[in-house]
Amino acid sequence: MILYQDQKKSMEIIGRAGGKSLGLVKLLSYGLCVPDFFVIPADADLNALGFRNELEEAAKKLGAGPFAVRSSGTQEDGAKKSFAGQYSTELNVSREELYSAVLKVAASANSETVKEYARQLEVKQSRRIAIIVQKQISPQKAGVMFTSSPFSKNEVLIEEVDGLGESLVSGEVTPRRKSFPKSKGIQASGYEEELLKAAVLLEKSEGKPMDIEWAYDGKLYFLQMRPITTVGDPLPDIAGKHWNLYVYRNFCRLCHSVQIKATEKAVQEKQFGVYMPVFEGILLNGREFYTEKNDRLSNQLWKEYDRNDFFGSFAGQIESLVKKTRQRANALQKKDVSSLGDRALFAAYDREIQYYIKSYLPLMMRPDEYLFEKLCKQIGQDRANALRGLLPSLAKKTMYAGEKKCFLQAVCQQTPGEYLRAFEWSNNPLSVFSAPIGEEEYWERAKDCTPEQAKKELQAICKRERISRKNAKKAVNAIQKEDAKKTIADIVKFIYLRTYTTENSDRYFFYIKERILSEISRRKNLPLKVLLGMDFCEISQLKNGGAVNLDEQQKRNRGELIVFSKEGAKTYYGANTYLLLQTIMPAETPRAGSVFPGQVACSGEAEGRVRIVRSFSDAKKMNDGEILVTSMTTPEISLAVDKAAGIITDEGGITCHAAIVAREWGIPCLIGTGKATSVLTDGMKVKLNCIKGFFEIQ
Repeated sequence: MILYQDQKKSMEIIGRAGGKSLGLVKLLSYGLCVPDFFVIPADADLNALGFRNELEEAAKKLGAGPFAVRSSGTQEDGAKKSFAGQYSTELNVSREELYSAVLKVAASANSETVKEYARQLEVKQSRRIAIIVQKQISPQKAGVMFTSSPFSKNEVLIEEVDGLGESLVSGEVTPRRKSFPKSKGIQASGYEEELLKAAVLLEKSEGKPMDIEWAYDGKLYFLQMRPITTVGDPLPDIAGKHWNLYVYRNFCRLCHSVQIKATEKAVQEKQFGVYMPVFEGILLNGREFYTEKNDRLSNQLWKEYDRNDFFGSFAGQIESLVKKTRQRANALQKKDVSSLGDRALFAAYDREIQYYIKSYLPLMMRPDEYLFEKLCKQIGQDRANALRGLLPSLAKKTMYAGEKKCFLQAVCQQTPGEYLRAFEWSNNPLSVFSAPIGEEEYWERAKDCTPEQAKKELQAICKRERISRKNAKKAVNAIQKEDAKKTIADIVKFIYLRTYTTENSDRYFFYIKERILSEISRRKNLPLKVLLGMDFCEISQLKNGGAVNLDEQQKRNRGELIVFSKEGAKTYYGANTYLLLQTIMPAETPRAGSVFPGQVACSGEAEGRVRIVRSFSDAKKMNDGEILVTSMTTPEISLAVDKAAGIITDEGGITCHAAIVAREWGIPCLIGTGKATSVLTDGMKVKLNCIKGFFEIQ
């Protein structure tokens, strides 16, 4: 039985009419203008005798045509997953073409893109969909309105194009874009005023931000309504504070959870007998920031602890812990866990992750600023500042500290093997977090540096180090105060321990990942990157049959802000976390001539090799970690979205279907660049900055 728009009760049965039909009924109930339509329910037999006659009779009630034939999947336009753009839409359909258009839209429920989208979401695919047949509007303008912008709940966002809006939602064109602040009330006229009034009504009535498709032909029509799946949580007001320290560390969620644990009082006191809280700090998408208040209050605590050679004892405890960490890492490197039973495997994971938390503790306890402040009081601000840059040359060299010299020596002697063995774990100065350095990365870096050039640079570095060390020793020897020399010795010790702790903690985690997490990944049939997106407790729960919460993971992927205070840590999610980086992080200075701007559709950052996607088959060839580059954000990108590190397009708007999917998956997406496919080719390295809005050829 075909459902008509006046049969509201029967159409509200979403299992028959689908999410899009329900949205149209709601729009009508709010008194908004919707083009006349009817619905072919999901359980209708399109091949039954008499169906074509029933379809013909229903079409007569809409007039002579043309018609718009749209999907209304039972899984479509949900509050968590939109299935945006995954099904077909047929426009300007004549009466004679109507039946074949209905069959075509129905068949799209079994397309490869829908199957892949459902597989990635780990939801059971619905094989049948309801179908909306609607009177076609031939508008002067059409577009999409987000009652709350994906990047700010305080703005209404409208994108529009001339003519039919399908070119906008499909990503074929780059639309005109306007934002309207909610705080200033409705400041518009004409159809824009009507749209903004509808935005207020719908968001208030539905209790959530909504995505509205509309068309205007002298009269404003509403074509579709669905919840926005990608608006971030409200964020704390922290932009006004002075955040004075910036450290880039490409963390995954698993390491975030370790860092949170390492700030707990009971954990620190058990290991060191003292507690150093983070009074005011944030971990924002893998970057650490601290306030002046945090330094001031931390220094007060260090002053209380600074008695009876405290720092000598404290440094000794850290050095002992780091040495044990290295021993455990070396033992784990050689360990084969494949023969362990599941219970023993997870027991090994629990042991190693608990010791990894312990190994991470020194990175959360920062005496450096206090010791320099103490030195300033002992020898004066100017002399202390002069020494600040010289003292690192007196510290023992760790592998991280000597990485560049090691690399240049390998280039000089053409012996990459020794270098690669030394830097076999990830998150060091050369690599990304998910993989160790390999020969490809080494040769990529070495290709523009001849052995002669490397030798010359190595000699220059060694000369600078000798001069710096000589000047540092001379400056220290000139200081007569013994207490100042003791403070300097503490500073040098902690400079060394900070780097030593970092490289050993990274090495240890790499082997936890390579040996234990990889085995858990294999047994549980979960991609390793899914495990890295969980916190350490969630992974432990897998041993008891616990399931992965993909919705939670995707919230994290869109952006994560952890606010630390004396009371503990609180976490916020959403793409709008990246907007804070615009005001907090130091400005980047990209290389001239290699930077191309665009519009941010999903915030974030990514680096990788380019994969040009022009067709369905291109999308299936995507490799993990590649940057997907395409002319427009077609639904086919969903075939590769779980592999892509980022997406760059020539055309498109931030309200188009595929941009919505990119935000649902937390994939950095830059649209409307105008020239990505013409300046990039397969295999090129590119850096994608979806905070500032550009991509850069590496």
